[in-house]
Amino acid sequence: MDIVKLRYLFSALLMTITAAAESAERYNARFLNGIDQNALRDFAASESDVLPGRYYVNVYINEKLVDSREITFSADAINGRLAPCISAEEYIRYGVKINDDSQRCYPLVDNLTQARLEVDIASHRLAITLPQQFVLTRPYDYVSPALFDDGINAAFINYNYTHDETHGDWGSDRYQYLSLNSGLNLGAWRLRNSAYWNKTSDQTDRWKSLSSTLETSIIAWRSRLEIGQTSTDASVFDSIQFRGAQLGSDSEMLPGSQTGYAPVIRGVANSNARVEVRQNKYVIFSENVPPGPFEISDISAVNRSGDFTVTVIEADGSHNTFTVAYTTLPKLVRSGMWNYQISAGRYHDGVDGYAPDFMQSTLSFGLNNAFTLYGGGLAAENYRAGAAGVGINMGNAGAVSADYTFASTLLADGRRRDGGSIRFLYAKSFLATSTDFQVAGYRYSTAGYYSFSDAVIERRRWHDGSYTNYRWPADDDPYRWQNDRPDTYYSTSLYNKKNRLDISASQKIGKHSSFYLNFSQQKYWNSTSSDLSLQSGF
Repeated sequence: MDIVKLRYLFSALLMTITAAAESAERYNARFLNGIDQNALRDFAASESDVLPGRYYVNVYINEKLVDSREITFSADAINGRLAPCISAEEYIRYGVKINDDSQRCYPLVDNLTQARLEVDIASHRLAITLPQQFVLTRPYDYVSPALFDDGINAAFINYNYTHDETHGDWGSDRYQYLSLNSGLNLGAWRLRNSAYWNKTSDQTDRWKSLSSTLETSIIAWRSRLEIGQTSTDASVFDSIQFRGAQLGSDSEMLPGSQTGYAPVIRGVANSNARVEVRQNKYVIFSENVPPGPFEISDISAVNRSGDFTVTVIEADGSHNTFTVAYTTLPKLVRSGMWNYQISAGRYHDGVDGYAPDFMQSTLSFGLNNAFTLYGGGLAAENYRAGAAGVGINMGNAGAVSADYTFASTLLADGRRRDGGSIRFLYAKSFLATSTDFQVAGYRYSTAGYYSFSDAVIERRRWHDGSYTNYRWPADDDPYRWQNDRPDTYYSTSLYNKKNRLDISASQKIGKHSSFYLNFSQQKYWNSTSSDLSLQSGF
């Protein structure tokens, strides 16, 4: 009887000890040499089947390979997986949009709740999935600046030679003309020169260098530096020819899909979805996006106007469609992008006379899909000017820009004249009739307003209290063909510009033909005459 009781007691005690032993697994880390004891304990407490340590892996961001290298993985006991040690700076280099670039091991999943990490050490794969909005997307035709090539060192000369001889009873006449366009490429520098030589029977040889320019690219700034004879752009002020130096944005460094204006498309995908963009019923863009917010900025429009119809096709086949307004104008800049130009030098238009030094700067910035802000300043001897404007994409209603320029001019007679000029530009395409109003522009200037070129001309034409003016003979003048230069007359005022109207339109006719029309009219203060130009073609 006592033996039976003892046997039951022993069995119960054994079951109790066994149950307690199964409640938690314990490892004696001292049996494993050469392994970090803390890392091993974390590994034992996690659900991972791979030890922490350094592993060579391929890093994927939304299924796109971005890097291949060794990465240190530590045990994440909370989430039961290995966590990669990737610095914030490296994530930024991969194209992840984060604000902190200082942390050595950036906890991506903790900061972006929609982020997912998948580690497959056996396949050497670290896959990171993020909403497309948090990834800096590269255009499909993007080329890394590291691959930019300056080309080989070289020198070249392009020439054009003309020789004419005429013989008659009155004698003979000879004319020779040689034009040269030469260049030298040395590393990242480019030297260009244009020159000509001519000789006639009654004149001595004449050799003239028209322009010499030294230029190079500054890749980090997406800019180009020019030194020599060049000209400013006409984005804000009128274009100016000068000799000096100029630094400005170079659109040729951008991918082709990023040149010109197009809106940025933003939306949300509920699953792995396909985004299709249509313009005038034609698909112009298609891309797969992961779940979450997405942003598409590398669209190239087919037509100058016509809203974008965006369709998000979800994994279950459901569709979500919305519209993004679009019409372009030369003033418009893509959202978030900017263009600048800084110029300094001496006015040089090839005409002898007054040529002041000046400095000019301009800036354009794409505020969003609808608005572009632009402006600039110009300072020169006897002249100051400032300008500000806005361009608006109004979708099917077209695109419009408006700007105002204020100028203060010290005239040759010592008077100071202040004035302003307001300008409007409009563009619109009528797809139903294939009619394209490329630019319709109107500028009005007050009597005291002078553009920089007009201010230079004002001082050149001032002589002893009056202005020298020029007038060509009328078209019906029977002796007009004998006059190779205009008549000269003098006045007490210079006829500065008052208003100008420009219209440029084209009409498509059939599949292979089109008709265009260009109209321009310029009126002046203190004068009833105007300049009128009309061009058309088929």
